[in-house]
Amino acid sequence: MEYEYEEFDLRPFIELMLKQWKFIVGTAVGFAVVALIIAKLMPSSYQATALLAETDPQAKIQLDPNANIVAAVNGGNIPTYISIATSDDALQQLLNSINPPLDGVVTLADMRKLVEAKTDKNSQIVELSVTYADPGRTAEVVNLWAAQSITDVHAFYSGQNDQQLAFLEEQLATTLISQEETTVELVDFQSNNSASVVTNKLNALNTAQVKYLKQQNELTRLMGSITALRVQLGKQSGPLSAAEQLTILVLNTQVFDAQNDFTIQLQANAESEISEIGRAEQIAQLDALIATIDSQQAQIEEDLDALPPQILVLQEEKQSIEAELNSLMQKQNLLNETVSVLSRKVEEERIASQNVDSGIRLVSKAAVPEEPENSSTLVSIILAAIIGGMLSVGYVFARDWWQVEE
Repeated sequence: MEYEYEEFDLRPFIELMLKQWKFIVGTAVGFAVVALIIAKLMPSSYQATALLAETDPQAKIQLDPNANIVAAVNGGNIPTYISIATSDDALQQLLNSINPPLDGVVTLADMRKLVEAKTDKNSQIVELSVTYADPGRTAEVVNLWAAQSITDVHAFYSGQNDQQLAFLEEQLATTLISQEETTVELVDFQSNNSASVVTNKLNALNTAQVKYLKQQNELTRLMGSITALRVQLGKQSGPLSAAEQLTILVLNTQVFDAQNDFTIQLQANAESEISEIGRAEQIAQLDALIATIDSQQAQIEEDLDALPPQILVLQEEKQSIEAELNSLMQKQNLLNETVSVLSRKVEEERIASQNVDSGIRLVSKAAVPEEPENSSTLVSIILAAIIGGMLSVGYVFARDWWQVEE
């Protein structure tokens, strides 16, 4: 598929504009002259600018190097300063303080048309500008505005410090009361603290339990020895030998020792004489000894069964006492630390509130402007010339088209 292209020739239009260039230029110049005349007829306006600069904090207060609290005196920021300077209250106060009043400036809206506050990005400079017909009054007003803005900024941050100080003092007073109450509560608790008594009882029961277990093991061992000896005596006949009689005596002594807290020591030598006892009588004594051990073991078992409930009760009571004591101690420590931190913070705020600087200062007063503002006049003339040129070109094209149609 072939496409057909239509050529558009601009040469006739350019030739037409060149033929009518005098008319086009004349019209543009005429519009510019009219704009200049209008600008001259309008009253001249002058602009004066005062410069304010944000100052770095004069002091950074840290009463305790271990406390993560630093109070910066006179801190601030540029957007806040501009907002304070251009607030309704500030401009109304400025309007009321101008004496004699400016001609044609009666309301707050009129005042807003004259003033401008701005700053560059990441800059610490605030530019306060006033535009008015009288150059002397212009410089007077902008310097008055700058001085008032410094006072207003200081009043704003000073009021913040006073409010913060009052809040911290109230918190400190409340914390001191809580600290005193906790101290009294802790003293009352310690006056009735039975932790030592409970601990002693618990230690006594644990000692008794260890003792019973030791006796139980010893009696079990003796029971085995006596049973073995009885079996041996039952298998033999005739009178007992000296060694067997001595063994029986030692076992009796060990059983006695296991039942008591002291030990009986036996001393025997080769010349000692042991009375002869019948085998049946000796077996009967061993049976009696076994019965005694059984009775003793039953008693120990009963005593051991009674100990765990008592131990558990005392352990629970001890843990409860320790938990309550730890809770009171932690509460007191926390309150002590809070009082310490609040005390330092109160001192820091008192120092900050006593500072008379505002964190912003005047860098440059505005001088009386010598030349009126002409940037707007020049822009108006250029725009008028451009508009006149465009209208004349449009008129030339329209007239040529109309003549061709006829």
